[in-house]
Amino acid sequence: MRTTSRHIRIILPPALLALALAGAYALYATHPQSAARQVEERAWRVSVEPLRIASLAPTLTLYGQVESPRAARLKSALAAEVVALSAREGRAVNRGEVLLRLDERDRRLALRRREAEVREIAAQLDSERRRAARDRAALERERALLELARQSLARSRDLAARQLASDAAVDEAQSAVERQALAVQLREAELADAPTRLKALQARLRRAEAEREQAALDLSRAVVKAPFPAVVSRVEVAVGDRVAVGTPLVRLFDPEALEIRAQIPADRLGAVRAALAAGRPLRATLAADGAPRTAVLDRLAAEVDPQSGGVDGLFRFTASAPALPLGQFVDLLLELPPQAGVAAIPPQALHGLERVYVLREGRMRGVDVSLVGERRVGGKTRLLVRGAGLRSGDRLITTPLPNAIDGLKVTTGP
Repeated sequence: MRTTSRHIRIILPPALLALALAGAYALYATHPQSAARQVEERAWRVSVEPLRIASLAPTLTLYGQVESPRAARLKSALAAEVVALSAREGRAVNRGEVLLRLDERDRRLALRRREAEVREIAAQLDSERRRAARDRAALERERALLELARQSLARSRDLAARQLASDAAVDEAQSAVERQALAVQLREAELADAPTRLKALQARLRRAEAEREQAALDLSRAVVKAPFPAVVSRVEVAVGDRVAVGTPLVRLFDPEALEIRAQIPADRLGAVRAALAAGRPLRATLAADGAPRTAVLDRLAAEVDPQSGGVDGLFRFTASAPALPLGQFVDLLLELPPQAGVAAIPPQALHGLERVYVLREGRMRGVDVSLVGERRVGGKTRLLVRGAGLRSGDRLITTPLPNAIDGLKVTTGP
């Protein structure tokens, strides 16, 4: 019995283990079989739009300021007191309209003095002319008297030679000839100096007349008038102010000559200069007085600010200029020369400034592009790109996927 019990203890554990393994195998062999699951590739939902290759004009947003080449700063030409002022800031004035008056009493007195000087010198000139006429008439008589004295001397000498007259009579006749000859010489000298005296008086008269005109001009400057149809932008004096020569009085500008100065970036200057040289107008649009306005680039500035990144462009309005105040800032949308073979795409369709994706056979296909510019139409901005792999009719993917790669499966369905 002891031997049997020992054999049982030795055989029983392996038998139980074998029985358990057999049961486990039977369970595994008889469990229900499930079909293997197929893992499908995910398709990302995207939006697309048809691509169109065309010749399009890029637009450039500029920030400009209103100014006028016909802006005047009127200054005082006199030292006087302001006695009347009709100019008002923001008021439109016509050419020749009186803006203000200065005290003109001193200028009137100066003009009267100059007029008196002119009359005095004119009278002296008339007197000198009459004197010259008298001297010419007197010279003829003096010469006749000299001839008579010479004849008397000849007779005295003839009588003295025939012992019919004394030497004293001859000397007296000779003395009369010398005196008359001296009188003729003096009269001729007076006549010879007459042109010089006349020229001197004429020069004094012209100077006096010029001074009279200057006095009249100064008097006219006491009334300050508008030099052209304008709008008064600033009044810098008031009635009662004492102004000196050169004191600013009124500022005004011509509203019909308004321009807009806006800086054009340096990287766009080449295309702009080429268009101006070819005579192609570059138009810009802006909103003024609540209405759209059109301006055209007239010229480029001749002087450049060293601290700026471009050159100022001067734009003139194509129609009548709007009533804008000087110095107002405005936004301009400049249309640059057209670029051939470009496509206008939404900004979100561009990846990394150099790549777009199109939908071909259900997958994303990357196309390398170069950014040409942007175009703003109807308040929306589109990017202009050019690429050798772009074709009209391609379906451009406009959804900005963070995991966008070439070959990614996408769908446009719901």
